[in-house]
Amino acid sequence: MQTYDDCLTFLLPRPVWVNDIDVTYCSSCNSPFGPLKRRHHCRNCGNIFCHDCSARNVPLPQLGYGNKPVRVCNGCFDVAYLVTYSIDEDHGLTTQMHGVRGLLELTEKDDGFT
Repeated sequence: MQTYDDCLTFLLPRPVWVNDIDVTYCSSCNSPFGPLKRRHHCRNCGNIFCHDCSARNVPLPQLGYGNKPVRVCNGCFDVAYLVTYSIDEDHGLTTQMHGVRGLLELTEKDDGFT
């Protein structure tokens, strides 16, 4: 049964996870996986990375993971962090504005490279 709070949660579809068997190299640094280098899924994009390229954690309530921080790749961290805080109603408008302002800055920075 859904609670009242569940109905208010902003949810996006979770990404489809890449199959472990299909990936032999880190999606970011191209290091080969083996007995000592494990595969880790980014909860934000679904790709597979080594520990060094996915060592950051951020809550992803917008993907239905709740408020507990989960593993994300280094490439997804900034955007995932800012989106999380853009929709965060628990910490007030100042926190939401911080998230929105950061997303705008990232967008403007990316526009300079196109």
